[in-house]
Amino acid sequence: MVGSTVLITNLAFAYDEPRFFEARGRNDSVRSMQMFFGYFRTLDDEQKRKYNGSIDFAVERLNAGETVNWYQNNASGSVTVLYVENLTAGLCKTMLIQAIAYGVEKRMTAKGCVPLED
Repeated sequence: MVGSTVLITNLAFAYDEPRFFEARGRNDSVRSMQMFFGYFRTLDDEQKRKYNGSIDFAVERLNAGETVNWYQNNASGSVTVLYVENLTAGLCKTMLIQAIAYGVEKRMTAKGCVPLED
């Protein structure tokens, strides 16, 4: 089933290219600078491979309530399947995706669907 997964995400946080920034300053100019420079903080290629692999694994193999964890080069995360929907076209799983890098944690929910095999 690898490669047949369709992922429908929450657009507030792009699941495939997470950005690790957090505005912590007191004034707008400091927060803007932190967001601008932090926007370029992304996972390296090995981290992305682990991150995306955990999402694919969760969609294709996990049941509701199960979690897969990953760790690579000072970044880590997990994917937990919250619930599963049986649709006529296949299975859809709503997941909680978490990633931590550069001292910033990102969380989002996303729905991944796997079509039924013929």
